[in-house]
Amino acid sequence: KERVNENRKLSVLGQESGTLTPLGKAYVNMPVHDADLYYQIPGKLDAARYVTADEFNAVPSREKDTFLEMQAQNGGGNICYNINVEVAGEYTLDIRTIQGGDILIMDTNKKELATLTVANKGWQTVTTTLTLPAGPQTLRLYPDSGGQAFSSLTFKKK
Repeated sequence: KERVNENRKLSVLGQESGTLTPLGKAYVNMPVHDADLYYQIPGKLDAARYVTADEFNAVPSREKDTFLEMQAQNGGGNICYNINVEVAGEYTLDIRTIQGGDILIMDTNKKELATLTVANKGWQTVTTTLTLPAGPQTLRLYPDSGGQAFSSLTFKKK
């Protein structure tokens, strides 16, 4: 635990003016979970930028240059991302993931868009093509096994 100037309370502020403690830096980097926030596609989205998560935990990332990863507690949970698609059409979706199993991807209306199979090995990028309409929408990811984790989702226009 972190203490500043023998203060018994935790602090996010460092001793120097305008500085943060490691706890403060972690707090500032925490993602915002605003149901009205949509991330512009094409682009890269950190997995911790989810809107809702059922049976998932945000844990310190095991992958270099990533703050948090989203880890499934067990199969049957899901994690949702709000995206705003600039132009309707086909998009390549790259998901950085670890641990084997399948990932079902569904749209706002819970229509199946794709299923990805992940090999049981270290961090890897799995890729699929999605046909997305223009405008705001929610993508849902359903991993079929516990321990599967995601660090990022990258959307590219084909």
